[in-house]
Formats: sequence, structure tokens, C-alpha cells
Amino acid sequence: MIRATTSGVLNSYRTNLMQSFITQSTAMKNIPKPRNFHSYADDTAAASRSYQIRRSLQRTGAQLGSSQSVTYKFESAWAALGSVVDDVSNSHSKSEWHDVLVALNDPTGDARQALGKAMTKLGDDIIQCMNTKYGDNFVFAGADGLNVPFEIREDGHVYYRGVNVDTEVPKLLGETKVGQGTPVKVSWDAAKNQYIQDLNGTSYLRADSVEIMSKDEYDKATTLLNNGAAYDGTGKPDLNGKYVIVADKTTTVSKADYNADPDAYFVLKDANGDPLDDGSGNYTVIKDAIIKKEDFEASKPKALTNGANLVEVDKNGAPTTGGGYYVVMNDAESISEKEYEQAKTDLAKLEYMSKEGDYVDIGRGLQEDLEGNLIESSAFNQALQGINFLGYGVDEDGDPKNIVSLARRMGELCTQFSDGEWSDKSEGWDELNRLAKKFEKMSDQLNTMHTDMDADAKALKNNNDLLTDKADTMKEQIHDLEDMDEAEAISSFIWAQYCYNAALKVGNSVLSESLMDYMS
Repeated sequence: MIRATTSGVLNSYRTNLMQSFITQSTAMKNIPKPRNFHSYADDTAAASRSYQIRRSLQRTGAQLGSSQSVTYKFESAWAALGSVVDDVSNSHSKSEWHDVLVALNDPTGDARQALGKAMTKLGDDIIQCMNTKYGDNFVFAGADGLNVPFEIREDGHVYYRGVNVDTEVPKLLGETKVGQGTPVKVSWDAAKNQYIQDLNGTSYLRADSVEIMSKDEYDKATTLLNNGAAYDGTGKPDLNGKYVIVADKTTTVSKADYNADPDAYFVLKDANGDPLDDGSGNYTVIKDAIIKKEDFEASKPKALTNGANLVEVDKNGAPTTGGGYYVVMNDAESISEKEYEQAKTDLAKLEYMSKEGDYVDIGRGLQEDLEGNLIESSAFNQALQGINFLGYGVDEDGDPKNIVSLARRMGELCTQFSDGEWSDKSEGWDELNRLAKKFEKMSDQLNTMHTDMDADAKALKNNNDLLTDKADTMKEQIHDLEDMDEAEAISSFIWAQYCYNAALKVGNSVLSESLMDYMS
């Protein structure tokens, strides 16, 4: 039999009373903000689950913020690019390019000058639109949003982030393709007034600036009849004559045909002024073969030499032996090694900048591969490279592929037209029309990219909606895990308060009886 002592009863009472007080205090906390648990120890399973959801919610919030920022950036870019499209599209009657198309058929000199100014202004307007900013960053600057992307420098070229957009790597003599094969090094021989092949030279010969001529063609162009004998203006031999006869521009006629109609032919004559027999019973007839000595000297092609002999090449211009062709130097151009290497470097920079990315997490499952490289499909590239929209480099005709450079070149051509009728006979007319066709094609491509950007902006908006719905769902899950129903919280508090008050009353009874027992 266990005896209930005063000490035991008091200890048990204090413990139970404190437990009732704690329960009442906890229930009281739930009145202003009802919660299922206030610490991890209250409900470890629910607290762990709540932590995971809250972490996901925080990440989703960051993704939503990034997605919204990118959306605003694309909307700004879309508006700026739309202004450019309106200016260069021939479908808009109020565009500057539409005015250009109309003015192309205007025959007056004043209109040509105005057209040139309009084209130059069009290029400047495009540059201003493409230098638009969103916040503190330039929209079309690719991954470098802090520096202005486009500028037109004093040399008249358009630059993108410090690199000439019209950069080209010229094909060199000796290359099968740009950068392939051994290029021919040359140096300028002032005495010969031409280039010579020089293994120690500091320049290359541009293959796109030279003419390849066969041996036969070269020999014909440099050979004179009778070993370069001088003639007077009638074809009569004359030691002091100022004329020569080109061999491949003569033919023969029989003596009978000549005698039948002597005035119909212009033949070579001997010192006495009689027709010169070629030894086979025929006379040599001159057909536009007499030219001035100085004109002949000026027209004789100069060929690339290695200092003594002509440099022989194949039909593609690659140095070889027995190729049957020479490189004609009349219009040849050279480029220094430094300039060539710089051109390759600049073009490589443009190609790199056209592909660089600035990836952000917008909820596509950002992830890296086993080598630590970003899986691009799991992120969004927010970089907008301006040169991808306006173009860079040159085409097979040597014309710029940048729409601004093309517009400025057309403006330059227009201002160079002289007064008078403007027709297909005018100098530069063919080039202007060729550039106009390319400009119109670039305009169509730009319009397509503008449409694609609109699709990207709409996709970003849809992504924002998905992230918002996702965040709302997680908030509901957190509410279900952590929050208690208000009615339930009030009921729990009233019940806990009732229990605590009851415990106090029991204590009064226990304390009174124990004291009386002690006094008796």
C-alpha cells in the first residue's frame, strides 16, 4: 500500500499545473497567428516539409523576378527594333526607305543629293535606336551591357563594341580558302614598279585583287609584230615612228582580193609604201592593230616575279610549276602581315560576340553537365547581340552585310552622281541597284527577327504566369502545413484555459486538506 504524502502530492500537482499553464500559453499564441507548430520540435515531419517548400518558394520568387526583368528588356528591345523595321521596310509608305525607292527613279540631280542625305540619316537613326537602354544597361550590347554597342567613327565605318563590323579576312594569293594554304609573300620593287615574290617580305598579295592570266594570253599581250618594229600612222615601217602593231590583232588577205578592192583593206607596207608580202602570197591586214607606243606600254600587263622570272601559278592562283598561268599585277593590292592578322582577330571577335550568352535562371531547371558546363537548354539567354540583327562582315561581292553600312554606302554613291540624267548609263548605277536589292533582302530578314523577338516576349510572359501559379500553389501548401484554423485555435485556447482554471481549484482543495492534516 502506497501512502500519499504531502510532498508527493505537491510535486505532482506542481508538475501538472505547469503543464496546464504551458498548454494554455501555447494556445494563447495561436490566437493572433494560428499555427500548427512553433518550433521544429513541435512537429518534425511537418517542419521539414515546410522548410523544403519555403526554399522552393524562395527560388521560384528569384526566378520570377529574373523572368520579369528579361521580359521588360525584350519588350524594350522589341519596341526599338520595331522603329528600325518601320524605317527600312518598303511596305510602310511613311518609312525613309520607301522614299528612297521612290527617289531611285528621279532623274534630277537635286533629288540624288537629297537621297544621299536621306540614306546617311537612315543609318544614323538605326544606330540611335540600336543603342537604346533598359535601366542602366544597353539592350543590344550582348553580354556587355555597360558600354555603348554601336558607334560611327571618323573613318565612316560602323563599330560594334570597338570592332569594325565591315571586317573581312581577304583571301591571299596561294590560299585555296581564307586561312588555308601558304600565302605568297611579296615586297614592292620600286625600280620595276611592281611587286616581286619575297620570302622575307612583310606583305601578302590579296587574291581577290589580282587577275590570273594564261601564258598564251600574256605572250599575246606583250608581243609586237616584227619584234616590236616601229610604224607610222599608216602602218609603214618607220624607225622614228610612234606606233606599234599588236600581233594578235592582224589577219591576212590574198593578193587577188586586195587587188580587187585595195581601198577595203589597211595592210602593212614596206619602205616604198607598197603592200608587204608575208612570203606566202598574202598580205598582212591591220585590224585595229596600230596603237601608240605609250598606250601599248601602259596596257602591257605586269606580272608577279620572284626577282628574275615570272611567278607561275595554277588557274586558282596557287603558286606551282607548270601551272600555265601568271598573276597580273596591274590592279593588284597587298596587305601587310599585321593588317591581315588584325583582320582575322577582329572577325573572330565579331563571331564570338555574335554567339556569346548571358544566361539567367527563369525556372527551366538550371543544371550543369558532368564537366561543370551549363546545359544551355536549362537556362535562358538574355543577351541580345546587335550585330546579329544588323549584320557584320562582307559578302562574296565584297559588299557589307551590315544594313547601316549598306545604307551609308548607298548614300555615298547617290551624292557622287553628277548632274544630268540619272539612268543605267550613269557611273555607279549598277552598284547602287545591286546594293538596293541587298538592302531590301536585309530589311525582310530584320522584319523576321523582329517577329521572332515578339514570340520570345510572349513566351516569357507565359513563363511569368507559370511561375506565379507555381508560387501560389506553394503558398497554399505552406498554409495547409503551418497554419491552424482560427475557430480551432480559439476552441483550443478556451479548453486549455478551462483546464488551467480547474487545476487551480484542485490545488486549493489539496493545499487546504494537507494543512489541516498537518495541524491535527
